[in-house]
Amino acid sequence: MSVTETKPRFEVRGINHLALVVADMAKTRHFYTEVLGLPMVRARELADGGQQAFFAITDNTIISAVWYPEAPEGEVGVIYREFSGVDEVTGQHKSAVPGTKQSAAGSMHHLAFTVPLEKQEEYKERLREAGVPCTEINHHIAYGNGKQAYHPTVLPNDAEAIDEFVNSLYFPDPDGRTFEFAAYTRPLVRDDVTHTPARAGD
Repeated sequence: MSVTETKPRFEVRGINHLALVVADMAKTRHFYTEVLGLPMVRARELADGGQQAFFAITDNTIISAVWYPEAPEGEVGVIYREFSGVDEVTGQHKSAVPGTKQSAAGSMHHLAFTVPLEKQEEYKERLREAGVPCTEINHHIAYGNGKQAYHPTVLPNDAEAIDEFVNSLYFPDPDGRTFEFAAYTRPLVRDDVTHTPARAGD
């Protein structure tokens, strides 16, 4: 991915950690360490009776799982987009229940991890072997005016302005959140910014 020419105001070197509230710490630890293979670098009891664990994604990026004994149930479509399963025909993310495809402002829609493009097929099979449902690779082929095809074989013959920039496969975490293994197929450039930002109430 290309670096913007804008001079940064702060020396931000990456994402230190992302903290996710989980329902079951034991299942969560198994998922991150045994399924995804991430090392657990810290695990502690919290003063309020909860627990927190940290899993290293890279040397400088960590994902944190936080468990609270009396945390309220998460409402799908409000706090996150649920992984709704795999469509048997397309192999893609199954259509979500109406009202749950998007999530509320201020929530997390989904979480994407960067992986090597050439490893995506292998990783798809590894996830399935571990019992984790996983989609086929989505090629995210944009064409025309905002249309998108998930694979070259379903792209219309008369499609124009074809652009594929990232390939993705999707799977759930133990709480049903949508996770993604993403790989860029080309560098992002200045011309990738093509619209005027929407305002609240638009």
